[in-house]
Amino acid sequence: MRKKQVFALMAALILAVSAAACGSSSNTGTGTSEAEKTADDSAQSSTEEDSGFVPEDSQLSEDGSVIRFPKAGVSFTLPESFRNTKGSLPCGGGEIVNGDGVFCMYYNYVALSEDDYNKLLVAYRNEKNDPEKYENFFNPRVMGMFSVYAADKNRTAEEIGEYLKKLYEDRGTPLSSENPMEGAELIGTAGEFNFYFLDQTQPDAEIEEDPDFFRDEYDLSGFNEEYAALVNDVKNNCSGLMTFFEPERAAKPAEPDVNVSFDSFDLDGNPVTSEDLFSQNKVTMVNIWASFCGPCINEMPELEKLYAECKEKGCGIIGILGDAAGKDDSAVIGEGKKIISDTGVTYPNVIAWEGLQNQLPFDAFPTTYFVDSKGKVIGSPIVGADVSGYTSRLRDILEEIGQ
Repeated sequence: MRKKQVFALMAALILAVSAAACGSSSNTGTGTSEAEKTADDSAQSSTEEDSGFVPEDSQLSEDGSVIRFPKAGVSFTLPESFRNTKGSLPCGGGEIVNGDGVFCMYYNYVALSEDDYNKLLVAYRNEKNDPEKYENFFNPRVMGMFSVYAADKNRTAEEIGEYLKKLYEDRGTPLSSENPMEGAELIGTAGEFNFYFLDQTQPDAEIEEDPDFFRDEYDLSGFNEEYAALVNDVKNNCSGLMTFFEPERAAKPAEPDVNVSFDSFDLDGNPVTSEDLFSQNKVTMVNIWASFCGPCINEMPELEKLYAECKEKGCGIIGILGDAAGKDDSAVIGEGKKIISDTGVTYPNVIAWEGLQNQLPFDAFPTTYFVDSKGKVIGSPIVGADVSGYTSRLRDILEEIGQ
């Protein structure tokens, strides 16, 4: 696996599609929360993990005992080992690719506290000389847990596996197994859907407690014992603590005849219009990102390179800070400005405007659309961080218009 893909696992699905987005994310193990939401009749708290998921899509009950993934069709009663953990438990759930009808809910374990996890991401982002040391430190501390895949009853587990293999291949990500669904167990049904449990634990793995570079910076002890308890529950209890329902479908992407038109502000508070941005280019890539989204942030330096390479051909890139609640949301905008500075981005970035979801629907960060000089949407969006996919799409669009 290429280095950029490996380290992106810190912040993304850590499963079927490296650095892709598919639903929601929450760290239920730490007992902490960066954002509190309300869903249905129960209060939820969701940690805005560095991930590609929309935080409000996972719903943790007020007492912290049950987590629900509406867009994956799974409700999970947490065993004691999953509560108030020292390490982080990134999780998420939703349709892997909008419209494909394959859904995934997952849990992983990161042998770092949430605070250390976030510090590490910031340090990695700012590292100019030796980013590999962070990769070598972090990658062995991401431990497998489990996944639950759902699809309609006409699709067997083997067919889901073939679907996942194609996603891997399309993203240039090597497979660790010829059959991604090997060992999957049918554990439930709901409506027209079957649900398959896949144990992805590493029971014999040893989590290093004294690695080079980081032994004085982080608390690295005690994670082996905690992971062993989690592995025991995954193997013996977790699948029996789940109930199932039909997954909620993601929002439909914008139709090709939709025209994007807006008045907004850049991150410095200057007014900007869609006409200002789109009329300058034959095609503009519109990348909707969030300040808490690791895959979004990790791809930004490459987006800047793509911007420099393609602007002479009539291609533009703009970013939309999708988690900013208007131009007065100083906390999110301040974090967004810092990210832009850290990653060296020079392409325009604007604040999400009222009506964004109506024009450019999205269920995950990043989601990327393409529009012509008049703001007309070209084709369907790309969901998840995928620089090679953006490059290919821009090339294809330019060929279609004869450039």
